[in-house]
Amino acid sequence: MATVEVESSKATIEAWIAFLSLALAIVAVFAAVFMPSPGRGKAVQIAIAFSLYFLVAMVAAVARQNRANWMRHGIRVIVVAVGVAAIGFSIYVMLQPSSTATGRVDPPPSSAPVLEVIGIVIASILLFTGIRKVEVGGFLKAVLSIADLVLLIVSFVLLGWVGFVLFVVINLVALVVSSIRISMRQESLLTYAGIQAGEEHSTMKDLDKELRKAHKSMRTLGPIERAQLISALTERGRGLDEIRQMANPVAMLHVVHDVDLQEFAGEFDRILRLYGKDAADSMVLADQLTAATKQSAATFQEMVEAMIAAASP
Repeated sequence: MATVEVESSKATIEAWIAFLSLALAIVAVFAAVFMPSPGRGKAVQIAIAFSLYFLVAMVAAVARQNRANWMRHGIRVIVVAVGVAAIGFSIYVMLQPSSTATGRVDPPPSSAPVLEVIGIVIASILLFTGIRKVEVGGFLKAVLSIADLVLLIVSFVLLGWVGFVLFVVINLVALVVSSIRISMRQESLLTYAGIQAGEEHSTMKDLDKELRKAHKSMRTLGPIERAQLISALTERGRGLDEIRQMANPVAMLHVVHDVDLQEFAGEFDRILRLYGKDAADSMVLADQLTAATKQSAATFQEMVEAMIAAASP
């Protein structure tokens, strides 16, 4: 089972990378249309390189099905080699001097634009990873953060079409990396939940999709939060039918009262057990908690703790 899940995660990552290469090829095509003629050939060559990698990756994905482990590994190595070659070729093309229509070869670009590009890339990485944040906690921090963001935008604009292409590529890469991280985290949580519940990973994914379609509160949660909720309930020994009955009330109370999702799922389960209620009584308990909080001077979290304390031996 673990081997199957690892292969599934690898396939997900490879699919995202393949579609990223297709996106880069499309960006290169648009750049070739709008950029000056001396550099148009470079953009076309880069588009061809990434398009070829995308085709190789798609063919390899089909070829790996129902193959032995050593064959899947060999095909994956070939795909990685083609990807590295595409990236290396693109870098080589970008560094080559451009020829004008008169046959004159333009001198190699100075190091200044290269340093500007490197600086913009690093600044964008720091912003997307959260190392550098847009602060709004104080007036001075807010002003400096906004000024820093404005300077980054101006840097993109001053680079012209190179800045535009760079902006698109950085955002595409950030989107793909973020999607891969979310997908891998969700896969990990659902795999753990499947182990706890004694169910297949595919069954837990179907349960996640079912809950998302059935309840608005579950659609409000992100994919990682939904997986965390399912995982937290399986840790409490709840089966699939019980999770279907408990997930929506827990998610609703989490959204309304802004409580920690995983911790509250455990507390909600404990209240049900302490008061001898079934999972089918989850919505009734949610209404009781909300009504009791409104009628008292206690916060929602304090009411939850009070109900646990009152029934605990």
